[in-house]
Amino acid sequence: MGVAALLSSIPLFAGIPGRERDHLARVMHPFTAPAGSVLFREGDRGDQMYIIESGCVQAARQTPNESRTLALLGPGSVLGELSLMGSGIRNATATAIEETCGWSLERTAFEVLRADPRRDSLDFIRCIGDVALGRLRDRYAAISNALGGEAEPAVPRPQTLQESPPEPGDSGYLKETLFFSRLADPEIATIVGGLRRLHAPRGVVICSSGEVPGALYIVIRGAIETTIRRGRQARRLRLAGPGRAVTHLGVLGPEPSIAECLARERADLLEIPWDRVHALLAGGDAASRGFTAAFNEDVVRALVQADRRTPRMVSRIDRTESVGSIAAISVGRPLATTSPRL
Repeated sequence: MGVAALLSSIPLFAGIPGRERDHLARVMHPFTAPAGSVLFREGDRGDQMYIIESGCVQAARQTPNESRTLALLGPGSVLGELSLMGSGIRNATATAIEETCGWSLERTAFEVLRADPRRDSLDFIRCIGDVALGRLRDRYAAISNALGGEAEPAVPRPQTLQESPPEPGDSGYLKETLFFSRLADPEIATIVGGLRRLHAPRGVVICSSGEVPGALYIVIRGAIETTIRRGRQARRLRLAGPGRAVTHLGVLGPEPSIAECLARERADLLEIPWDRVHALLAGGDAASRGFTAAFNEDVVRALVQADRRTPRMVSRIDRTESVGSIAAISVGRPLATTSPRL
């Protein structure tokens, strides 16, 4: 089977028209892995995405006492795609348990596609981004289920975010933060132009569990803590500092948030309305491509941090207590997955 025909049979690429799949096929290369060979190891830098045409690959992660199998991946499986967008570090070891053949996409080719304004390249990057968002949503749902208990219903609350004027040197400061670090000054100006800059006092809830997020928020200064609370159990998913974003899953539609986002310390935020976010993710200009790359990378970082397990279960902490006393939390027994992030 040729690579174009293989791509057409894989759900990840189902929404890409044939002409775009043909373009993607031209930058992919065949690979063969003998039985017992390692495609990559946990902790390696991720330089390739793999699509399996035949054979079987075991994905496993090392724990203190053993190697734990995450999944067995057969024909039509895709692995390694998210490492091309995030930190680039593999979080599992992939071993061919029988001779395995397929196609690979190297990081250099991926970066060329990400910088390409043509619709075929944009569609592929969009598909990879959708995969990352879907896995983040699934991971949050799995953590919520593992904690058990009932989520509190969202209750009306007064608007406590305060609009604040830009500060001198803001544009130069943004360039130094992670989200904007790879964008040129004109691209940053295009993205942030007309956006509200908000101030969140320490302890303010940006988005409650059960509440539909009103916008995407990028942290300029301070830190926002994302936590799932169920009954008397809780798990901190992420502490987002300058240059990180929160409420990513609002991109998927107006669904109630699984998690709570709270200002761990005084924070300044950029508020990006969802219609603006969708326009940037769909756009082909340099600012839109830069925003899409930064957004997708931040989604993968959020997924990496959600995957980190903490060792102990804690009781529910009342929000009236000191924010600094909120402990990071634990989950129950690990949940197996059939689509590991590699």
